[in-house]
Amino acid sequence: MSGIGDMNGLWSGWYGYSGLAEPVPFTAWFDETSGLLTGSILEPNTISALGIEDLTSDIAGTRVGGDITFVKTYTEGQGAHSHPISYSGLADGDFQRVRGEWMLPDPSYGRGPFELARSSRGISEGILREVLAPVGGGDRR
Repeated sequence: MSGIGDMNGLWSGWYGYSGLAEPVPFTAWFDETSGLLTGSILEPNTISALGIEDLTSDIAGTRVGGDITFVKTYTEGQGAHSHPISYSGLADGDFQRVRGEWMLPDPSYGRGPFELARSSRGISEGILREVLAPVGGGDRR
């Protein structure tokens, strides 16, 4: 069950870094259980030479009060780097927005701001899988 003080649900956001004129938008799904965060991110491809449109990644982290930390790791086989990307941010009082900073293991390789805004709360994982299932997949009656 989702509460006001948790990260459960769908979030939209952006991250920025030098060299790009525009921030990169992304969508994140968080599942929080007892302060442990898991989930996934979908973002437009800005780093892979494979010519794929979107990149996916897994996220894992923690929430202690309003402090949010998670690591994003790109899914293998997309032509993206394998370096874990650390995100650290602070949620506002009603858990509608998170602001913070991301960085690669060596901050000189990349770091920048990020922001998340809650899109929805309490969508079950089963419903999310159905919505995100490829067209033509699954049982359609």
